[in-house]
Amino acid sequence: AFPRDSPLADDFSTAILTLAESGELQRIHDKWLTNTGCSSQSTDISSNQLDLNSFWGLFLICAIASVLALSVYFLRILRTFSQQNHQPDVSAYAEGNSRSGSMQRFLSFLDQKDESKPGEKPTQVSSGNSTV
Repeated sequence: AFPRDSPLADDFSTAILTLAESGELQRIHDKWLTNTGCSSQSTDISSNQLDLNSFWGLFLICAIASVLALSVYFLRILRTFSQQNHQPDVSAYAEGNSRSGSMQRFLSFLDQKDESKPGEKPTQVSSGNSTV
């Protein structure tokens, strides 16, 4: 515990040797370091140890926060999609199945890579006029 040739090392070693010779070191070892059973043999005493059930409230809070964040994110995506696709697509009606056409447009919208720089608003293109 001490550097080589430290004057404290000799004093410390002498103190440990004195405790060992008097039996005090063994008494300290038996008191603090041996694993003995509980003095009370009663089994109805509740333990104050933490286990998995102790944290159910934190798990519930995390689950609620995660579901809420996912819902907000999904609603923002839907709002952005509806703002960018507010005009009906003629090709979807020509196919005869507007639901599958809407679903294809939504999936292609999700697949698009956002090429705007961080901090900038994404550009919106509408009927010939480009706004930033």
